[in-house]
Amino acid sequence: MTLEINELSAITYMRFVNPEYDTGYEDDGRIFVKGLPSHKPIEPGSNRPMISKSPFAPPKDTIHYEVLNKVSKQGFRVSRAFMDLMGATFPKNCTERGNWLDTIERTFLGLWRKKGEILYTDAFYDWRGRVYDMSGEWGSLQNNKLSRAALSAPERYAVTEEGFHYLKKLFFHEGWPTTPEDAQEYLENPQFDGNGAIDWMGARAALTILEIHKTGMTNYLVEQDASCSGFQHMALLMRDLRLAEIVNAVFSHIHGDLYLMVAEEGKIAEYLFDGDLRKARKFAKTIVMLTGYGSGASGIASSYWLDAGGEGELDEEEGLFLADEDTTIFIGTKEFTYENLKGFVKEQQEILFKKFPSIQVLRTECIKYYVECINADPESFIWTTPDGFIAHRVITLDEQECNRVGAAGAMPNLIHSLDAAIVRYVIRNWNRTLGVVHDAFFTTINDALELRELVREAYRYIHTNLGEFPVKREGTLPEIGKCIGI
Repeated sequence: MTLEINELSAITYMRFVNPEYDTGYEDDGRIFVKGLPSHKPIEPGSNRPMISKSPFAPPKDTIHYEVLNKVSKQGFRVSRAFMDLMGATFPKNCTERGNWLDTIERTFLGLWRKKGEILYTDAFYDWRGRVYDMSGEWGSLQNNKLSRAALSAPERYAVTEEGFHYLKKLFFHEGWPTTPEDAQEYLENPQFDGNGAIDWMGARAALTILEIHKTGMTNYLVEQDASCSGFQHMALLMRDLRLAEIVNAVFSHIHGDLYLMVAEEGKIAEYLFDGDLRKARKFAKTIVMLTGYGSGASGIASSYWLDAGGEGELDEEEGLFLADEDTTIFIGTKEFTYENLKGFVKEQQEILFKKFPSIQVLRTECIKYYVECINADPESFIWTTPDGFIAHRVITLDEQECNRVGAAGAMPNLIHSLDAAIVRYVIRNWNRTLGVVHDAFFTTINDALELRELVREAYRYIHTNLGEFPVKREGTLPEIGKCIGI
């Protein structure tokens, strides 16, 4: 990418004209090790099992091997322009240190040394069939947001008018620049996160706006996330139209937002954040997501407590965090004891359950199925997904004796396997640039809307062909909504 000095400030311009900018960090021996990104495709099963933490693997003549093989052949190019920009701002400008930032420093240095190159990584499943495309701790879309911002489509492409219009809608939704003027301002006054690191995704968005304005071309990857995919599958399984509408799983005259709904119903903005709805939504998102993963009020309260620096200790025998109930934390403007916080979390969960009672009905049915599995064979929690993938959780004798695998995880595991089936369907039926991270999909700007339609088709296909999936409802499936994107 070539940028002229009259388009950027002199300071910003210098970040681009010095491609060998000294990062100031030495390789500590962990940057390049076996299993990290490669310059050529890595055949599934070469570096690690094709199904992690499992004695099983898909045979080469199955569609499930075909998916992994296809993913392994998708390379992504490290953006030279983005890494040059980051070389002038990160990690020297970071204000805090710790294990997290140590990892990010290694990510940065690994990407810096590979800028301009195409990287390939391992492709594998977890035991539920979710696709992973990653190696080590850097160089894949799944590692962290720095890697995600740095990786691009393999080649540049001319951006269509329709594609650019949709891109601007996505950037506006994220609070990123949508005009060259705003983009330049964003780069000259970058935003920083709570760890003192630059907002990499926003910076990459700003670079993309400037690049398209200058050349009409880019290699930017558009990310489209699902609107709370776990609850989308819950809604469609239970034929709960009200829940399906709020998570955009069916067509509606409104754009649904489950996190925002809980925040508004629970008056979280007024109670904690002086009316700031964006902060309230973020707070509510944690409650919604962890409730979907089977967490109770105690577990969610512990998560908030730890995030706020609350005191306590780990019960190693039980594997639980025990908050110090004689201390307090602040969240927003309010001071909480642990018991107060747990009560507040429970109130927000009740909003979710009262509004959508089908969630608890489904949870009960999933637990019942789990118990049936364990009674039949205490070493296996097993089922078949709609596309024939065998989700098999082997439970060791030690895990049985210590009760480490519980019924609370039954619903999220079953739901995650449906997410996985959606992703496999999309991979099999898409032959252009594609990246996947759980329920998020990445492709070129021009192909984003077409990919969104394929994801809709995947939801429709999977939920009308559940086959031997153990939990389901009879009845006509409503017309599927957009599911991902905006």
